[in-house]
Amino acid sequence: DSRDFGYITTPRDQVIGGPCWAFATCDATEAYSIKNGKENIYHAPQLLTNCHDGFLWTKTQGGNSNIAAALLSRLDGQALEDNIPFAANESDCPEYNRDDFAAYFLSSCSLPSGDITAIKQCIYEYGAVTAAMYYESKYYDKSTNTYLYTGDESANHGISLVGWDDEEQVFIAKFNWSGTSRFDNGFLKISYNDTKVMSECFSFQNRVETTEIDTAYYYDKTGMTGWIDYSDDIIVKKVSALSYFTTKGREKVKYVGSYVLRPSTLKFYVMIGDDVYTKEVTCPYAGFVSVKIDEEPEVDGQFIIAVDYPDYLPLETEVPEYNEPNLTTFELQPQIVQLNDDPNYEFKVGTNSPSSKFRDMNLCLKAYTQKVSVPTESAGSEREYENPVINGKINAEVWNTASEITIHSTDGTPVENLTSDKVVNIEGLYIFVVRYSDGVTKRSLELLY
Repeated sequence: DSRDFGYITTPRDQVIGGPCWAFATCDATEAYSIKNGKENIYHAPQLLTNCHDGFLWTKTQGGNSNIAAALLSRLDGQALEDNIPFAANESDCPEYNRDDFAAYFLSSCSLPSGDITAIKQCIYEYGAVTAAMYYESKYYDKSTNTYLYTGDESANHGISLVGWDDEEQVFIAKFNWSGTSRFDNGFLKISYNDTKVMSECFSFQNRVETTEIDTAYYYDKTGMTGWIDYSDDIIVKKVSALSYFTTKGREKVKYVGSYVLRPSTLKFYVMIGDDVYTKEVTCPYAGFVSVKIDEEPEVDGQFIIAVDYPDYLPLETEVPEYNEPNLTTFELQPQIVQLNDDPNYEFKVGTNSPSSKFRDMNLCLKAYTQKVSVPTESAGSEREYENPVINGKINAEVWNTASEITIHSTDGTPVENLTSDKVVNIEGLYIFVVRYSDGVTKRSLELLY
C-alpha cells in the first residue's frame, strides 16, 4: 500500500466527467517523484487535457493513457498544479514554459492485460499505475468499500492503483472524484475478479529534470497509433527506421526514444557526420522507451536517429475522430525504413512515398537535446557577464550597464543596432556584441525564438 510510505497525494475532485485519465496520470507521476525523493506536490492535469494538439477529443470527451504517453514523450508535461491550476471548464491551452514543469517523464509501459503480477510489480517499483474501470454505483459494496464489475461494458473511468491486498483479493484504488468525501477518504478496493480493472494499466517513469533537456525532435506528434507487424513474415528478421533532424544551434543529444510493440530489445543509433553512437535497451513491456546516450555527442545542424526493431515497425497514422497527425512529404521530413539491412528493401516514408505501404504515416523516433553554452569573451574586466538573451528573449537587465548592443549573423555580418526601446522580431542563431562605457566589449552566441 503506497499510502503507508507517503507516496500518494490526497485524492482530488475532477468535478466533471472526462479528465479522469489526466488525473490518474498525475497520480502515477506524483508517486514516482515522491518515491524517488522529489517534490511531494500535485502535478497538473490541465496541460494534459487542454494542450494536446493533434488529438481531437475535448476535455469532457475524455482520453486515455496512450494520449498521456504521447504528450509526455513530446515534453508536454508534467507541470506543477500550483503553476497551471486545473479548471473544469473547456478552455484554451494556457501559456506555459519549462519553469512551470516538475520534470519530464520520458518512458511509459503499457502492461499486459490481466497480468496481475506485472501490475503489482510496477506499483511496488513506481508507487502507482493508471488503470481503467467501468463504474456504476450499484456494483459498489459500501459495507466492505469494495467494487466488482463482471460485465463487458467499455471502461468509463480512469483511476490509479496504489496497492493491493492478496488476503482480500483486491487492488487499492485512488478515485479522484469528490476528493476525500467519497468511499474511504477517496480510496476504494477493487476486486481481482473485476473484468475491467486490469485491462488498460500503464506505468510512467524515467523522470528527467527540465534543466537536462531543451528541445524534443520528432515527427510523430500523436505517438504510436498504428504499426506493421512482421512476426509472421519468415523473411523479415530486422526492421530499421531512420529519421533526419536539424538542430537550432549547437546542442548535445542527451536521450533518444521510440515505441515498443511487445517485449523486445531495441538498438538506437545517433549519427552525426561520420560518427555513430549506439545504445541498446531491453524492454519488458510494450510502451514508449527512452535511453540516455552516454557520450552526449554535440551537433550543430543535421543529425540522424535510427532504431533497429526485431520484427515490427511502430507508426503514427491517422485514426478518424481521434488524432490529426502532421503528415507531410518525404522531402520535408526525411524518414526511411529498411528491412534486413538490405538496400534493395529500403523505403521512403511520407505522403509522396513511392511505396503505398509507407504513405500517410510518420516514424516514431524522438531525440532530446540540450543547448550547449558558448563561452563569452571578455577583456579588461572581471565584471560578471549578463547574458543578452534569456529563454530566447532580450534580457532587460543588460541595459542597466551596457552602452550599446549590436546583433550580427554567425558570419559576422551586422544585422541591426539595438536600443533599450527596440523591439527585436527575428529568429535564429546570432552573435550579440555588448559594449560598455568603460571600453569593455563582450560577445555571446545566442538563439532567438
